[in-house]
Amino acid sequence: NLYLLAAQHSVQDLFSMDVGYVRYLGPLVNRRERTQRVFLTAGPSLLDPAFRDTETGAVVLGANAGYVYDTRTNDTYAFSGRRLALGLGGGSLLGTSSAWASAGATWVELIPVHPRHVLATRLRAGWASGDVEHRLLPLGGADGVRAAGEREVLGNERVVANVEYRWAVVRDASLPLPLAWLSEIQVVPGLEAGAVLRDQDTAPSTALGADLGLYTVLDVFGARPTLFGAVLAFPIDTPTPFVPQVYFSFDHAF
Repeated sequence: NLYLLAAQHSVQDLFSMDVGYVRYLGPLVNRRERTQRVFLTAGPSLLDPAFRDTETGAVVLGANAGYVYDTRTNDTYAFSGRRLALGLGGGSLLGTSSAWASAGATWVELIPVHPRHVLATRLRAGWASGDVEHRLLPLGGADGVRAAGEREVLGNERVVANVEYRWAVVRDASLPLPLAWLSEIQVVPGLEAGAVLRDQDTAPSTALGADLGLYTVLDVFGARPTLFGAVLAFPIDTPTPFVPQVYFSFDHAF
C-alpha cells in the first residue's frame, strides 16, 4: 500500500495538490512492482485564467479513481509487456454550481523487435463533460498529440494513437560522468495522431505529428538508474501554427 502527497503546476492550473492512496495487487513483475493497482486521489486546484476565462482565484475540488494492469518489467527500457489503464474523475468549482465528470481508457503494447529495438504503441480514448473548461480534453499536449498546442482546442471526446520505435544505441555501458555513470542512450522516433469532438460541433478537430526523442539512463551516486529524456514534436497537420513543441521528462511518454 502507498499513500501519496503531490503538488504540481500545469497549463490548466497555477497550482494543484493531491492526496491519494494506492493499493498494489497481483504477482510481482520485479522486486518493487506488481501487475495491478487501484488508486484514489483528491485535492484542490487553483485554475489559471490565462488558459480559459475564469475569475482570478477560482478553485476547483476534484477526485480521480482508477485501475491499472501493467506487465512491463523495466522502468528505463521495457522490452515487452502491455498496460491497461481505466479511470474516472469529477469535481466542482467551489462556490458555484459548475462541475465536470470524466472517464478514460489507455492501452499500451510493447513489441520486441531486437534486444536493442522495441516498437511501442498506445491507444487512448477519453470523455469529459461539464462547464469547467479547464477540465475538458485538449487535442494537444503531453496527454494528447504532443505536436499540437495544449491551449487551442478542447473537446468532450478524444482519441489519440501513438507509435514509437525505441532504439537503445548504447546499452549496459558504464561511462563515467561528473557525479554519475551513463549506462544507456536511446533514440526514439515516432508518429502520433488524434481527434477531439466538442458536443456542439458536427466534425472533430484532428492533428498529426512526428516526434524525435533522446533519452539517457544515469546512475547518480550508484543509486537506482534514472531515465531522463527530451522530445521534439513536429506538427504535420494541426489546427495551430507550425511551432515545434519540446518536452522533458523522467519517463517515456507511455
